[in-house]
Amino acid sequence: MRSFPGNDTATGVRALTAGRPWVQSLPAELSLRIAGLLSQKDLRRFSRCSRDCYTLATDAGLYIPRTVRWDSFEEAAFRVSLEKLNQVIDYAANIRSRLNIGIDVVFSNSTAAAVVPVARRSMLSVQRALPYLVRLHISFPAFVSDAVYEALCADSAPKLSYLSITHEADDPLRTPPNLFNGAAEKLRKVTLKLTDVRSLSVGQPIAVFQSVTHLKLSVFRPSQRLALARTFPSLQKLALFCSQSPAAGNIDLSGLELRYLALSGPTAMLNDASQVLLQDIPVIEQYLYGATAVPVWPAHADEICGVAELWTRHGYSAVSLVPRDGSRRRTLAPFHRREVTLPLADITILATKLVSFTLPGSVLNAFVEAPVTLDGLRELCIDISPSGDGFIRWGPQRGGLAVKDHIHFEYLKSATPRVHCPALARLVVFARPAANPVVIFEERIVPLARALGLRGCRPALTLSGCAWHPAEPPVHSEILDLVSAVHLAECSADCVPKYYDMCRYSGYFDTAEWDTRINLLK
Repeated sequence: MRSFPGNDTATGVRALTAGRPWVQSLPAELSLRIAGLLSQKDLRRFSRCSRDCYTLATDAGLYIPRTVRWDSFEEAAFRVSLEKLNQVIDYAANIRSRLNIGIDVVFSNSTAAAVVPVARRSMLSVQRALPYLVRLHISFPAFVSDAVYEALCADSAPKLSYLSITHEADDPLRTPPNLFNGAAEKLRKVTLKLTDVRSLSVGQPIAVFQSVTHLKLSVFRPSQRLALARTFPSLQKLALFCSQSPAAGNIDLSGLELRYLALSGPTAMLNDASQVLLQDIPVIEQYLYGATAVPVWPAHADEICGVAELWTRHGYSAVSLVPRDGSRRRTLAPFHRREVTLPLADITILATKLVSFTLPGSVLNAFVEAPVTLDGLRELCIDISPSGDGFIRWGPQRGGLAVKDHIHFEYLKSATPRVHCPALARLVVFARPAANPVVIFEERIVPLARALGLRGCRPALTLSGCAWHPAEPPVHSEILDLVSAVHLAECSADCVPKYYDMCRYSGYFDTAEWDTRINLLK
């Protein structure tokens, strides 16, 4: 199989976007695979290069987005949006049958007399679009009945790859077993936001859900047991949101071979059999909101490595844990307070099993202020690499901007040292290659070593990818009283822990939607 110039996939993606002539000589399956990585914006730009590029972009999922939104105060806008959708459907039916369409149908709750006929008109248009649909999102109003699904059962959806259904009324809609006439062979991703699991309890399997691999399920009141393997037997990735007390023990994961699980809180929502299965799931991410979660960890994992992250501008932080071999990842996130915090003391397993910990400079203060003694910690790595905009996120301030070529630790003097690392043997401060070298001042490294609560141990200090000031090796007596040796390494790659990049948090819960749902439960 042909490779890209320089064996660089990113180069190939840029080339596809630019529409270079040599792209046409690539194998069709490789071109399709690469085009599938592009965003809708890039696919649209790429499709304008030539007829072949348009065909490839269409096969990769390029679609025309249309939104039909009904509000009792904007009926004229609804009629216009529905008319435009019908025009696109007519164009696909009469002229360009390869056209892909993505539809969002949103209804505001109103009286039944007002919303039911509008919903019927909208669903009839969706029915006409079924042969061309690649993406469908429907937010059903409260006053509709199961009959609203009749339009979605009239025909198959051969192109549909993503389906999202929202209905959070007290009287749940029941998903029909013959949805899309039982045929949607490309459907792999489904999002369901429901009030109760009775929406999925239809007495027999739902045919189009049998091949779904990605499910995001939000259920507020799971009043009865839900065996997900019965409805979604092929699931590989699951994101599950439930309110806590009514959901306790009602979700059953038995029979699934999950590779990824996201939970919106403690694991109490799962039944006993599912609790045991959690040990075998490679990646689990838990969203915490006022509750302490204990990561489900394989019993044989004697040593744990950790990564702390600050992954939004709003002070959200996460802690990811992996064994040495990287076979499992457990992430607890987000921890959001007025100030960045790391609840290391709440994860009791860390006190003795955490042997290596890596964190960016943006959460260093939070680590220092964590009220915990890490008896097993032997290696601490601090990433002070410049951010994507070229500025260090922490350090002294000049004119309101962080200095981008100097790192100072003096601000740690004001922090109350609460963390204790009595067995620390290696302290690494590293920076990845950047246009402006990171400079560390000798007199500023002392507060960092003091703040770590070393209690008599003298770890070796390694500075990697950084410039030392002054240029000579440090000879300051106060530094040598705190560390056993100082090593200067030119290449930061040799000092970055292997687990650092492979166990980063996905940021899955970084959406306003999850925050809104969490607030409803407080």
